[in-house]
Amino acid sequence: MAVDIRVPTYALDASVDVLSVILPELDRAPAVSADAALEANRRRVLADLQADLRAAARRVDLDEAIALIVDATQRASGDPRQALQRLARVITKLRAIPLNTAASIPELRETRSQESLIHYIEVLSCAAMARALARIDLTSHNEATRLRQTIVPIFDGAIDRASNARAEDVVRSLRSLLAVVVRDLLERGRP
Repeated sequence: MAVDIRVPTYALDASVDVLSVILPELDRAPAVSADAALEANRRRVLADLQADLRAAARRVDLDEAIALIVDATQRASGDPRQALQRLARVITKLRAIPLNTAASIPELRETRSQESLIHYIEVLSCAAMARALARIDLTSHNEATRLRQTIVPIFDGAIDRASNARAEDVVRSLRSLLAVVVRDLLERGRP
């Protein structure tokens, strides 16, 4: 387990709220595992975080642990389509987390902390989705079109959230990644 750090109560509460919603969604095991060691590591890190959410929120390496889990969700799955669906569900769950309405300064800080963690996981999930898409062997032009129609709104939502947070570097990165993904799907999905 990583070293704990002193975290303000508002940030701790915000992190616990987000982790309590998203970790169960990330805890679903793939039907077919392509990498047993990676899947075992993913499950171990998840179990560590889920054992005590408040301790997890204090971890110095919480960002690295979440990045490992999201990346392994995509890489350990033997079926990239399943990984894509799982990551889309993660993003859907993230967007459904109710944010506090800020009536006071501490509540405003908690809301901003929640938004930051949600956005971080959302961007990681979008990048993992792009990698999963690259692994899919397309069977038809229609499949490429369906995947494009699925991925574009997900990325657009992440881009909107980054834009609202004034994270211009993230907006540019997500737009560039989306352009590459769409171009790849168009090229590989040609009839």
